[in-house]
Amino acid sequence: MSEVADSVRATAFKAEAVLRQREGRYRAAFAEIAVEFQCRMSPHWNERRKSADMRLTMGRPRFPWLDRRVVHSVRIVCRRTDAWEPRVYVNGNHGTSVGAVAVLPSSNKEGETT
Repeated sequence: MSEVADSVRATAFKAEAVLRQREGRYRAAFAEIAVEFQCRMSPHWNERRKSADMRLTMGRPRFPWLDRRVVHSVRIVCRRTDAWEPRVYVNGNHGTSVGAVAVLPSSNKEGETT
C-alpha cells in the first residue's frame, strides 16, 4: 500500500513541476490527483520500511471459491492543500494516512462486496 501511495505522490510532484515550467498566459494548474481501484488486502511486514504494511491483490484469485478475503474499494487522493500527502479512503470511510491503513482489520462484513 505504501508503495502505491508513494507512486501517486511522485506523479503529483512531477505533474506539478511540468505545469510550472510552462510559460505564457495559459499556465495550467491542478488541485488534486486521485486513483481508485478495488482489491483484496492482507497485512504483512515490510522489511524495507521496517513497518507493518498492507499487501494489495488486484487480480482474480486462482481459486475464487477458496479465497475468503473481502474485496475493498480503495481511493488514494493527493491534494495540493495538503502538500501532496496521500490520504487513503477504504470502503468510503474517512481519509487516513497510509500508516494507519496497515492496522485496519483485513475483513469487515458490512463493507463486503463479492
